[in-house]
Amino acid sequence: MTDFLTAWTGRAVRTEVLYAANATLADTNDATVLDVLPGVHIQRRHVLLRAGETVVAEAESSVLISSPALEPDVRDQLWNGASLGDALRTLHRRRVCVGIADALGRAPSLAPDGNTAGAPDIARLASGPTGDGDRRILSVHSRLDVGGIPVASVREYILEAVLQNHVVHIPEPKRVAAPGSVG
Repeated sequence: MTDFLTAWTGRAVRTEVLYAANATLADTNDATVLDVLPGVHIQRRHVLLRAGETVVAEAESSVLISSPALEPDVRDQLWNGASLGDALRTLHRRRVCVGIADALGRAPSLAPDGNTAGAPDIARLASGPTGDGDRRILSVHSRLDVGGIPVASVREYILEAVLQNHVVHIPEPKRVAAPGSVG
């Protein structure tokens, strides 16, 4: 998410870990996503993502810090307050989207060609902010895998502040020729 928000805002985005604490996984949805039973030991984390001084997103995660997929130095980094993205950056990792919804809880659907139909209309949101930079406008629930093994369930909330004060940087779409076509 940090890389995505950096590209979106045109500013370096840094992660501020508000807390990371030992806990027991109680969320049955996260247990299903992580393919573990409720009651397993995890590290609960809550972070803010800032573009400059502006908080543009927040995230909550359940990390299976004792997973055999995590190397000992990665576990140490996480226990010492490193961001999850930074700690996993050097590993063979994959992000799997579990769900996405706009501020009203509407999930986009995928059209047969793979394009999103009914995706949150960022241009509409940008044209009519409420002035409340803390309002969540988009939520993304993902699973992070290392070497094919689920290690974290992450819920990220992009805040309206990303749309205010000229923070948003929407790059021109890249045009790519379809496979088999001559461009």
